[in-house]
Amino acid sequence: MAFPSEQKLEEFLAPILAEHQLDVEQIKTTKAGKKSQVVIRIDGEKRPSSDVLEQMSRIIGEAFDAAEESGELNFGAGYTLEISTPGVDLPLTAARHFRRNRGRKIKSSLGELRIGALSEDE
Repeated sequence: MAFPSEQKLEEFLAPILAEHQLDVEQIKTTKAGKKSQVVIRIDGEKRPSSDVLEQMSRIIGEAFDAAEESGELNFGAGYTLEISTPGVDLPLTAARHFRRNRGRKIKSSLGELRIGALSEDE
């Protein structure tokens, strides 16, 4: 089995994070022998604190270990796991991004704008 794709990891993680009212915002993998890296950016309606990030790192690491043991995932020789929140450069592509950033200034093709109220259907 090959190193899991970012899409497969997102599908694997979505229900785990949903239990904690969190979303997968971005996954980046770098395959490099013994130095492979999995970087996961998570967010929620309430921005995750460093304690929540630490807790989710442990939960995700344990889930990855169990999935490797069962043969569901294969990270090869090993990997490092990094869990963080998205930075200010995350493109606003989903309704939840605009909702979570209401009141903040953004740069757009129209210039600098402030995200205002959203319609009921977002």
